[in-house]
Amino acid sequence: AAASFVDGVYVDKSASSHERASWRSFFVAAGASDGLAFLVSASPVAPSLLPAGASQRSSAKSVALPYGLGCLGHKRPVVLDAALTPASARLLRAALARGDEDASLAVAFCDLVARAAVDDEEAPSAAEGPLAPCLRGEGAPAALEQPTGGGAALTATVGTGGPARKRLLWL
Repeated sequence: AAASFVDGVYVDKSASSHERASWRSFFVAAGASDGLAFLVSASPVAPSLLPAGASQRSSAKSVALPYGLGCLGHKRPVVLDAALTPASARLLRAALARGDEDASLAVAFCDLVARAAVDDEEAPSAAEGPLAPCLRGEGAPAALEQPTGGGAALTATVGTGGPARKRLLWL
């Protein structure tokens, strides 16, 4: 699979930083990705998969999941997971396949990786980060009041702050 790139005429190194930023804003507004993107999913799991000794809340409660993925109810644990979007994965494969021939592609991909902001906290904080509202017990907005349920995973594309690790959440 080929990866598409913006023509070099729009990223002229001799252009001013303001002009390059203007072009970047233009392409982002037109739907281009400004970096690596992640596909985050929330999938319900059986309560039997909770860690040993963990107990679930017995009273009714639901909290908003991060990334607009619905809400977490007290009856069903949820697993949050992430992967590169298909476009970002194609870009990685292209960089790996052509890295020997075109070092600038590998350098550009490394730049994307270096700019990627991910949620890699081992112990998420209730003060900040994507999981903060969930950890504080904030309720879900009315539009999200139905807990993630059934067997279907809900997904969202995240350009920044995507989770770097799989997380099991329960109330």
